[in-house]
Amino acid sequence: MGRPALVALLDGAALALLSVGLIVVFLGRTAGLLLQLGVLAGYVALFRKKRTLPQLGGAVAFAFFLLGLLWWLMASSGTRQAGGSAPSPATVMMMRSALEDYRVKHHNAYPSRLEDLVPESLARIPEIAVGKHGAAEQVDSFGAEICSPGGPDPARVKDSGHWGYVNDPKSPCWGGIFIDCTHKDADGRAFYSY
Repeated sequence: MGRPALVALLDGAALALLSVGLIVVFLGRTAGLLLQLGVLAGYVALFRKKRTLPQLGGAVAFAFFLLGLLWWLMASSGTRQAGGSAPSPATVMMMRSALEDYRVKHHNAYPSRLEDLVPESLARIPEIAVGKHGAAEQVDSFGAEICSPGGPDPARVKDSGHWGYVNDPKSPCWGGIFIDCTHKDADGRAFYSY
């Protein structure tokens, strides 16, 4: 592989990692901050040494790789902020998307248990840690009593810190999923309202 091909490969990797980085920025504040700091450090280091733009692409890709690795290590080791760190609204949207995927494949029927999404629509049920609750993958089933216009009825949320899933086919919100927690995120939004 010649030098121009290697430079083009590094530039492509940099753009792909930048795209992933932007997605992560929207999914988590900590990861987004780490990625922004890494990109800033990469730019400063490269321009101080008068590097060319193709070299910049490779260095940015490497910075994203290192920061992604650091973020993955922090996440997999269970490191979280005091009081737990919440899944983002995107995590709940991913679960809703998996439910819709299942419904389409099963003749307009949602699963009787959320765990039935694994492995067909999800690799695993995501672990969540919200409010003062510990990390959990558990799912609590709900019936029609939880349904209200615009989401779960706040008076019926049990505050278990688990996933809440409406598995009653007669319920008006059958197939609904939410985080069963009344605590609020850093923006003051209740987790059940995601």
